[in-house]
Amino acid sequence: MRLIRKLMIMLAVAASVFVLMPAAAAQADPRWVTVCWPIHEPPWVKCVEFPVLIIAEDPEWPPDICPVCDLALDLLDDKIYPPIDEQFLDLFTQGFGLLAKSTLVEDPKEALELRGQSADVLLKSAAVLNEYDVQLELDRVGGYLQEKNEFVEVDNDHLVSMGKNLVEGERLMQQAELGKDPDAVVEEAMAHFDQAYADLSALYGG
Repeated sequence: MRLIRKLMIMLAVAASVFVLMPAAAAQADPRWVTVCWPIHEPPWVKCVEFPVLIIAEDPEWPPDICPVCDLALDLLDDKIYPPIDEQFLDLFTQGFGLLAKSTLVEDPKEALELRGQSADVLLKSAAVLNEYDVQLELDRVGGYLQEKNEFVEVDNDHLVSMGKNLVEGERLMQQAELGKDPDAVVEEAMAHFDQAYADLSALYGG
């Protein structure tokens, strides 16, 4: 993974895939928002918090149709065996979380280290999917109402874009994990994860 981390650093310095927040925004306090992922066994959903900057007074999320809903993305196809749901999601959400943190820290060196760690963990999540020969699919997007354990479908362009970019980024990570031109493919994959995080931030006005 050292070669990949070195590549990530070089790419970030060149500003080809590393998206930096404006200096003023980077100094603001982030807010932790919840994203939920349906799974195939009890408790039927895995909810994880990610840091974003809140800028808008009237953000897109939560929607009027479900004002207390958390974001929800259903990416796990029914072909995926339930035992690997949480194994995969633990790594996948950890990797995406590290990427989110990398965009919010002020120290450029720390940001690059977090980005490299993100790529490494996302590759590990891809290895889980490759082991079972399955891929993510964007089934539905919307909100999750925790008090009723209910998925509420919501039509939102940023949420759809986030889901599509997460799926495509992970597909490319699976390709890289199999050794098919890994350095270039990881670069392309991380660009999709960057866009997914930009969509998440946009939902809250970032």
